[in-house]
Amino acid sequence: MPDNPGTPSRESRLDGNLDLTLLNSSPPDGTELREANTVLSRAVGGNATIETPVKRYISRATLALEKTVSENTLLRKENTEQRKLLET
Repeated sequence: MPDNPGTPSRESRLDGNLDLTLLNSSPPDGTELREANTVLSRAVGGNATIETPVKRYISRATLALEKTVSENTLLRKENTEQRKLLET
């Protein structure tokens, strides 16, 4: 079924949600990263030409990245709090 004329195409919606600028921020915004990973997982999951081991790897890699970003965010917060304590 084609998209409505006023509605962005599926490809443009994917491109918009896979905006690579979030990878330039340190750390990447967690919500944007999760949304982009969801779009990627759906696109990969619906692609019959990508083999299952590759799909599993992509899924695991995106989850590992999200976990690493979350841990990094918590460590940055702890580091900031400890620096404040040392300054007083």
